[in-house]
Amino acid sequence: MNDNIISKSKILIVDDQPVNLSILFDYLDKHKGRIFLAQNGQKALELAESKKPDIIILDIMMPGIDGYEVCKKLKSQENTGEIPVIFMSALTETEHIVKGFEAGGVDYIIKPVQYQEAIARISTHLKIRSMEMERRQMDMRLKSAEKFESLGVMAGGVAHNFNNMLSKALGYAELTLMTLPEDRPEKKNIKKVIEAIHRASDLTKEMITYTGANIFTLSMEHVNLSRIVKEMQELIDSTVSKKHRVIYELYENIPFIHGDVSQISKLIKNLIINASEAIGDNEGTITVKTGIIECTEEYLSSINTLYDGDEGLYIYLHIKDTGCGIGEDIRDKIFEPFFTTKFLGRGLGLSVVQGIVRIHHGLIKVSTGEHTLIEILFPPVTA
Repeated sequence: MNDNIISKSKILIVDDQPVNLSILFDYLDKHKGRIFLAQNGQKALELAESKKPDIIILDIMMPGIDGYEVCKKLKSQENTGEIPVIFMSALTETEHIVKGFEAGGVDYIIKPVQYQEAIARISTHLKIRSMEMERRQMDMRLKSAEKFESLGVMAGGVAHNFNNMLSKALGYAELTLMTLPEDRPEKKNIKKVIEAIHRASDLTKEMITYTGANIFTLSMEHVNLSRIVKEMQELIDSTVSKKHRVIYELYENIPFIHGDVSQISKLIKNLIINASEAIGDNEGTITVKTGIIECTEEYLSSINTLYDGDEGLYIYLHIKDTGCGIGEDIRDKIFEPFFTTKFLGRGLGLSVVQGIVRIHHGLIKVSTGEHTLIEILFPPVTA
């Protein structure tokens, strides 16, 4: 377990004596840790800010800024304040040890450093930090889920009521249109009103899908994801720009998923439109791929989602484009309702995708860099 936690961690060692740095470096290098070294307080502060280590091993007696002051500065900064600091010193008096804790340290290693003790202490505080970060992440997910649930109930109710009102308005508008003679100039305006009502109705339906309020009206059955994509190929090819080539890599004998064909088709169409818009007026490629993936706990934990998935087999849909990519600063926002980096009024787009995935108990993973890959994971039908 010690090997595992250290090998996944970034560790900053600070000591003005090269021999001490070398000893601790050798200890931690055996456990495959990613190690950074500093020989003075100023360099330590710079590395802590730039490298964001998971833990800092800090000498006390150093020229310039001593370890106590370095720790206080670290704890006063937002970016480094929560990094655990273990003091490492030949000072064994109680007053020095207490001063270290008062400065913000979490532990104290006495020189000469003993291998087993050092590894045990470092590993313990890395585990504590890891558990604390997991707890905070879970709290954030729970708060987000609770907020979404309450907003979803409200938005779903509003959307249903609004859709009912739109249906009445549409009925009156169509009735008025039918009763007007063909030569009346008002007919043109009435037709525009009807078009606007249809657009508003489509938007409320998307809102209902996003909130999951339409779950009781879905037609859920055992469906083949690859077959759905195949049946949509003509529609997909006509949807994208002629400058964009769509490549299909579909797994033939793919297990069934439990889903609503019309909703999954809408999901695929929205993702294709988004990919095509990302490429824009340039020539590019959109790859649509289906398959099977075995998801580990580590892989699932890398997915930014409100809901946790279980380890095991998933059916995936990949939509990859050669467009401009998604910036890290907006990646977590792209599924929010009405979020866009383009013009206003584009509707719910990708947020509808999230709603559809949610009601199918699936997961979404977005990988971005030069290009973008959106991965949808569906649980397969179990016997």
